[in-house]
Parts: sequence; structure tokens; C-alpha cells
Amino acid sequence: MTRIQAQAVAAPVGCTTNAVLTLSDGTPAGTRTLVITGAANDSGPIAFNYSAGATLTLKVSTAASGCRASLGVNVVVQYKAQ
Repeated sequence: MTRIQAQAVAAPVGCTTNAVLTLSDGTPAGTRTLVITGAANDSGPIAFNYSAGATLTLKVSTAASGCRASLGVNVVVQYKAQ
């Protein structure tokens, strides 16, 4: 995996808790997170290898709360085949 990007429909405003996205292969070492703090969210460059055939799961591990608007988010996970 080389990067995780998330684009929110609107920037989160007034949240008491920011949303957190988690991408994982089910192991602690294979878990990466991205906190949604603005309209555009980017993990920056990542150099992480998953085993061939690994099942990856992307989920909202922490829901946003206290925000003045609901958050709709599109997520892109970039990777480079080995």
C-alpha cells in the first residue's frame, strides 16, 4: 500500500470526536488508520506490504460525533502490485 486518501463532502466542523478510518488485514501489525479532520485527508506516502491474497478490510473504527453536519466520505487506497 502506498497511500490512503479520504475526501469528505464537507469539512467536519465542531466535532467532539473525529471519525477514524481503519484499513487492516486483521493483524495489529497490518493495521493503518486515517483520522478525518478536514475536507481532504491524506496519510502521506506509505510503504507497507501485505501478503499476497490477504483480505483487507476498510471500516469506520471511530464514528464522528458532535459535528454540525453529517460526513459523507469517499476513500481511495493506493497500492502498487509487487
